[in-house]
Amino acid sequence: RTLETYNTTVILKDLLPFTNYTVRVAMSNFYSIGMSSPGPNAVFQTAEGVPSEPILVQVEALTPTRIAVQWRPPVRPNGHPLSYEVRWYRDGSVHKWHSMSYLSGPPTEDRPLSYRMLLKDMAPGTKYNILVRAYSRKGDMHSDSELLSVTTFELPANLTLARVTSREMDLAWTAPSEAVILSHRVEYLKPSTSEWRYFTSEATQANRTYIYPLRKLLPRTRYSLRMVLTYRSSLNDSFPWPPAGHFAFQTLADSPEKAAPPEVSALGRDLFQVRWDDVPRNGGELLLYELQVRSVDVVAEQRDDDGSAPTVASESAWTTTYNSSTNHWLIRDLSPQRQYLFRVRALNEYGEGEFSEPSEPFTLPEPGAVIGLESNSIRRIIVFAFLGILVFASVLLVSLYIVYKRRQKEKKVLQDNVRDLRPDLELATLSELPRNGNFIQQNNALYALGDLPLDEELASVPLIERDQIILTKFLGSGAFGEVYEGIAHNLGGEGMPPAKVAVKNLRKGATDQEKAEFLKEAKLMSNFKHEHILRLLGISLDNSLHFIILELMEGGDLLSYLRSNRPVAGERSPLTLNDLLSICVDVAKGCKYLEDMHFVHRDLAARNCLVSSTDPAERVVKIGDFGLARDIYKHDYYRKEGEGLLPVRWMPPESLVDGVFTNHSDVWAFGVLLWEVMTMGQQPYPARNNLEVLHYVREGGRLDNPDNCPDDLHDLMLRCWSYNPEGRPDFAFCLETLEFLREKYQALASIGSAVHNHNYLGQPFTGPSKVLSTPEQNSLLLGQESDCLSISSDPATTQLPLLQHGRYSASPLTPDIADTTRYLQLLRDSEPVVDADGYEVPLPLPPAHVQPRRYVGGGG
Repeated sequence: RTLETYNTTVILKDLLPFTNYTVRVAMSNFYSIGMSSPGPNAVFQTAEGVPSEPILVQVEALTPTRIAVQWRPPVRPNGHPLSYEVRWYRDGSVHKWHSMSYLSGPPTEDRPLSYRMLLKDMAPGTKYNILVRAYSRKGDMHSDSELLSVTTFELPANLTLARVTSREMDLAWTAPSEAVILSHRVEYLKPSTSEWRYFTSEATQANRTYIYPLRKLLPRTRYSLRMVLTYRSSLNDSFPWPPAGHFAFQTLADSPEKAAPPEVSALGRDLFQVRWDDVPRNGGELLLYELQVRSVDVVAEQRDDDGSAPTVASESAWTTTYNSSTNHWLIRDLSPQRQYLFRVRALNEYGEGEFSEPSEPFTLPEPGAVIGLESNSIRRIIVFAFLGILVFASVLLVSLYIVYKRRQKEKKVLQDNVRDLRPDLELATLSELPRNGNFIQQNNALYALGDLPLDEELASVPLIERDQIILTKFLGSGAFGEVYEGIAHNLGGEGMPPAKVAVKNLRKGATDQEKAEFLKEAKLMSNFKHEHILRLLGISLDNSLHFIILELMEGGDLLSYLRSNRPVAGERSPLTLNDLLSICVDVAKGCKYLEDMHFVHRDLAARNCLVSSTDPAERVVKIGDFGLARDIYKHDYYRKEGEGLLPVRWMPPESLVDGVFTNHSDVWAFGVLLWEVMTMGQQPYPARNNLEVLHYVREGGRLDNPDNCPDDLHDLMLRCWSYNPEGRPDFAFCLETLEFLREKYQALASIGSAVHNHNYLGQPFTGPSKVLSTPEQNSLLLGQESDCLSISSDPATTQLPLLQHGRYSASPLTPDIADTTRYLQLLRDSEPVVDADGYEVPLPLPPAHVQPRRYVGGGG
């Protein structure tokens, strides 16, 4: 558009809100022929305006108490970021509005995302009117979507008692008349616990009555049950009925059980007792015992021709000799030198139990014969006591010998495995910090590592004796020492069964600083209590060796787990897309917990996450390796100083340039971890060394979308990789997005080969290379600026590319690279040292007298 005026001020009308306009001015006067050439372009942006209404709003009842609301952003946002508010009221409540807010971050792509909010604790069987309101950034302007109506489901029928006896009961439940429930199951509460156990489940048919028989129950016992319903509109969200509590049913009382046979024992001289076991009451208030006795007379007949003498037993009738509530009776008023049989039964107000089987025959001796009986008993006691002492001494000697041999074997294992191992080359070693004046070194006294933790600081960490631990298997090495698989005895207290654990020990000859780091890691991990954070079981400080005892994760580290599940030729990976999203959700839950605890991990990567089991049904992914974690509750950031290991491929620009680590830098690393998971453990930025990754990230380069990765998941990665730290989402948003994506892609089959990234492989370098002269190298080695850089076109000169130029371009948010502080300054030889995964090992700065080498500058 062109506008002519004779004034130096002009008003442009009918413009769009929040839109950039380019203006240039040309002049003419009475003596000129036509207009002059236009001046330089000037870009102006109009102010924010009222956003248009949210579109594609959908409302759906999930359960009797939950409603899902889903929408897409306005077609014309007229500003960003926008915030949303879901508003609703009950039908017939005179527009008494309720609301929930939803804050969205700045958009990262032209294609908008979908938003979803779950309304909970709604009234069953109630009609609600719902709309979505979009607010401008300041909240002073808004627009509403159309008003939609939805009715929640009615509450299901109760579980009722159809028939009950002392040992059985039949339960009945009637399904709703409409086919809104897909399936249901019945669960029962295990006695004396809060654990619900599965009883039965089946598909639900509308308006059908189901009968569930319960058998082999106990009399007068209370049983707790509940229904768990799955609605068709919410396949991943079960609805317990009742939501809080349970249905309780009780069996009837019954007569007592059959008693065990009585036994006769001697209490002393001329004193005998009949005793029997207690019988369950079966719900009765009263319990009585009836003891009966019968005498048995042995009659000898006339001998036969062969000399044998057959005997005939003459038994009397059963007579009741005792009737009371105690389970014993002292024998009295019986004739000596006769055999007796005893039997007993229990009675309560609901009936009589069966008589027990008769006891062993008992002969009541003459009063004078008891002395001989006592002498025999004493001799037997002495013999048995001597044998018991002998057996106990033998077992004690064998146990001591086994413990001695076990300790000797354990010492041998430690001596064989304490050795120097190759350091972890996954991290780029920063041997020296930049020497120019632009870099600010700042000491933080709160995190000084020179002092060992005080005893009171370790008081909250469980202490474990060294002899409780047996090392069984060498697992690997870390920055401070080795990691073993072991067995811990009496870990939770005396008498606890042995448990498999992971044991991390500090290497011999460790410095005081390393000991402080080692113990600070234990103190730090003791503060974390979360299902997705590696659990600290205790520490051992015996002798000169320090141990940290952790829970054993049998699935190994996440990186190895992903690579071991890569698809082979002609087959799919065992891991489905839902499995990969579940792994991401597990890590996001742990990250959100650390964020809520105000902790920055600083080394989030697949190699530092652990998998509990290779079985998908029991797999839990947890965050571990807190050697670099720091509490920043009192400070907004932590600045790295001195010499250390930094994971450059997982670091955002502000950490690479200024050495600043915050929760925003953890979000960036989490985005790279998502990329690792979706590529089944591929190395980030393949075909680039650490220095090239540094320049590539600083200039706005990002990882490409992996094969078979959903676009909306890659959108989340890009948001995590925003150049501006404030523009990155928090972990609560990441967790909510990942859970939504997992529900969205629940039914997809196995993911294919996602480890090949064709945009990084096979691309020759075509850009210019910089070769520095000797004065330039010396000036840069001294941390000085040089303006005499030249580009060599001699093909015989061995050139090192400063940065490969691919199809990636710098982000529009990227600042001027020339004004950026140089943070990493690394040298490389003609034959760089690389590890097995292609990571380059940084080398320290050379002495001043060494001949100059080819140099790649890390500055702008």
